Amino acid sequence: MIKAVLWDLGEVLLWAQQDSICTRLETEYNLPAGSLSVFNFNYYNLAFRGSVKDVTEYWEREQPDLGVFKLEQAVEMRRLISASIEIDDQVLPLIKATKLRCKTAVVSNWEFGLELVLARLGLTSYFDAVVSSHDVKSVKPDQEIFLKAVRTLKIKPHEALFIDDKPENVEGARKLGVRGILYTGVEDLKKNLGELL
Repeated sequence: MIKAVLWDLGEVLLWAQQDSICTRLETEYNLPAGSLSVFNFNYYNLAFRGSVKDVTEYWEREQPDLGVFKLEQAVEMRRLISASIEIDDQVLPLIKATKLRCKTAVVSNWEFGLELVLARLGLTSYFDAVVSSHDVKSVKPDQEIFLKAVRTLKIKPHEALFIDDKPENVEGARKLGVRGILYTGVEDLKKNLGELL
């Protein structure tokens, strides 16, 4: 029996305009195409693991060379990306429905401050637990992040169901004994949740 549903956030419940923001800023600052996507990838690689707290710490540590694009612009870019986050209004009702039947938790590769983002978006009450890779210092698909979630919820791995848009993350959860659903769209998710809950 499923006692908890563990939800990924990015590209499942939450969507950001990161690509369009990066493209616009690359044009504005005459940077090579894709350079800010690379910057963000490298930043996330450390921030998701809890190795840096924010973009300022990352900048000071890594000293990236982006020409006229300096720390102030990087901070503003991160602010714009954060401000662009939107809730998928077709997925949120599914979270509400699962919360009526079992515990719910966020399990997400995220930088520092995930709880603040959830509060700003009015999502805190939808989840019994929030497990951020930054706080655990373990990123999906590593098992430690899933272990933290099931321990926090006081359940066994086989009593949890994990939903994520990345196959490798779903497989990481399955290796621990957590059931998994690969998110490919709302209609498939409705069907799969109906079969398991």
